[in-house]
Amino acid sequence: MSKPKGGRGKKAPYETTVVRVPNPVLEQVQEICDAYRKSQELSDSKPVTDFEAIREQVDQWRKTAKVGKDKLQNLLQLIYGVEIDL
Repeated sequence: MSKPKGGRGKKAPYETTVVRVPNPVLEQVQEICDAYRKSQELSDSKPVTDFEAIREQVDQWRKTAKVGKDKLQNLLQLIYGVEIDL
């Protein structure tokens, strides 16, 4: 998601507010804003899949293939950002 220009009829897809930021931290704040916009762009493009459906698929892979349990566990943790025990 590129930075919304704003203006009449061009509202950002999220709530915004104006904040005065000290110049020494301005660059860091802009980086945080850019990271947020990028994460919103990625979340919009990802298909929504139920956690249980993915976990069942991972269990099937683990039973049929020689895929390490730890690798599948890491994959689920990367996708959902939670600790998982298989």
